[in-house]
Amino acid sequence: MAGKDGYVYRYRLVMMEKIGRPLSASESIHHINGDSSDDRPENLVLTNRSEHRTMHAIDEAGRRGYDLLTQKRCFVCRQVKLRSEFSPTVSKGRKTLGGMCRPCAADYQRRRRKEEGA
Repeated sequence: MAGKDGYVYRYRLVMMEKIGRPLSASESIHHINGDSSDDRPENLVLTNRSEHRTMHAIDEAGRRGYDLLTQKRCFVCRQVKLRSEFSPTVSKGRKTLGGMCRPCAADYQRRRRKEEGA
């Protein structure tokens, strides 16, 4: 359970005591109230990495004022739009267009074609 530096985070020890077994490396701990220094057992939830990322994504969307289920934020223009206004998640080379709204994805593809043709 120790990190590279040989230390174990206090919240992992608290969770281990709460559930009565050691934690695996794939298990994550989420602080419900967002305060990473609040290691009370009732503030901790045992999750896997995927669930933990989703919890933080939902929290971030709420802070930014949009619904993560129906809306998405373009990582290029930073605008919040309906999910239907985004390109499908199809890998094109090393970039994935799924995080770009359709206009930004079209600009990206146009620039890429221009670069390849030059």
